[in-house]
Amino acid sequence: MTEKKTQKTKKTKNPIGVFQPLRLAALGAEDVAVLSAHLQDALLRVGDCLYMPEKRRFAATCHRFCWEEERDQASEKIYRRALCNLAFDAVFNMTAKGVDLGREEETLALLAICFEEKEAPGGVLRLIFGGGGEIELHVEAVEILLRDSGQHWETRQRPRHLSEEG
Repeated sequence: MTEKKTQKTKKTKNPIGVFQPLRLAALGAEDVAVLSAHLQDALLRVGDCLYMPEKRRFAATCHRFCWEEERDQASEKIYRRALCNLAFDAVFNMTAKGVDLGREEETLALLAICFEEKEAPGGVLRLIFGGGGEIELHVEAVEILLRDSGQHWETRQRPRHLSEEG
């Protein structure tokens, strides 16, 4: 009888799992905080932001860091970014502070989105960027949609914050 040797084949698996695109809506201040957490460290190109006053909408495309998927793979750290579309509706005015909207190739790092209620349910949504820039959206109500496009990629670069450096 001959002995059969079986060779085990190594299955290659995506080390960070199957991508689950996010689709979230924010319809109040509490929802804005959740959306902000998912968008922390998103990268936006100024040219990928558009204010459409006739539609009362501000839209942006960004490269979202997928904090919800962060994994440590043995000694290798592998993360993911996803192409994400954002739509802010019920916007009646937009202002930029410390952001030159004419510099379309400039990349901004989104730190947070905050909502300050003025005349309920309206107020000001602030997109706060690294370096001190802000985009203020004056809204009648909070109406934000976040939708990952499905395009995603792996990265070994994890955003770092001052509180993590030592």
